[in-house]
Amino acid sequence: MIALEELQRQFQRFVLGGDFAILRSIEEGPRGRSGPRLAIYHDAYRIRLSEALADTFGTLREHLGPAAFDAACVRYVEAEPSTVRSIRWYGAGLAGFLGTTPPYEERPWLAELARFDWALVAAFDAADAPCATVESLVTLPEEDWIRVAFTFHPSVRRLSLRTNAPALRKAGDAGEPLPRPVVLEEPVEWLVWRSAGETRFRSLDGAEAVALDAAVGGAVFARVCELVSTRVPIEEAAVQAASWLRRWVDDGLVARVRTHTDTTGH
Repeated sequence: MIALEELQRQFQRFVLGGDFAILRSIEEGPRGRSGPRLAIYHDAYRIRLSEALADTFGTLREHLGPAAFDAACVRYVEAEPSTVRSIRWYGAGLAGFLGTTPPYEERPWLAELARFDWALVAAFDAADAPCATVESLVTLPEEDWIRVAFTFHPSVRRLSLRTNAPALRKAGDAGEPLPRPVVLEEPVEWLVWRSAGETRFRSLDGAEAVALDAAVGGAVFARVCELVSTRVPIEEAAVQAASWLRRWVDDGLVARVRTHTDTTGH
């Protein structure tokens, strides 16, 4: 008699890859032949994963159409068997799959739609954290500004996109017809985050993107100002950086304001 552990491995290989070795270990029964009965599990695995992908990538599904989307999902499931405990996270590799697999790779907006949809999901599901307040900036001693740094909310995500994928997502959310996909002459920088329980996104100009990426990476505010001065007139850099910082705090992007050596924050 085959050991239970080996039987489970055979069943997994059948469900994931169609390995029919398990048929030798299953007796025919009164409910019908073992092959068709096993096929129920083989197909259900793919259907359930495709349904989960449809929930996550609704804009992509609307753009492709249900049949073409389902076909893409089946190919993705075959190429990328699930290795995550929660089905919620199964779609993490879909953008990479679409960006490297014919014929989808010939339409770059497909991968970017998947990237953008996934960033919104990741932002919504990110861990919670308290948000810094404007008072934490106002009450900061002047001598500390040379070494002040920031901890950002776990939901903050940054993307650089060369198609109008966000416009497609915005139209889909509004229940409007999706615009024609377009490949842009220059990439556009995007910010995604969660605030008050809702996911939000907006575009960034190049200078703000540089400043934000530096701050998220742990740069002190003085260094952020230096980087901004390479993009705007040097006499305006500090004021511009401070203006962006105020907006980041107001929008709930900043979790803590701290000095570079501080471990507690404000």
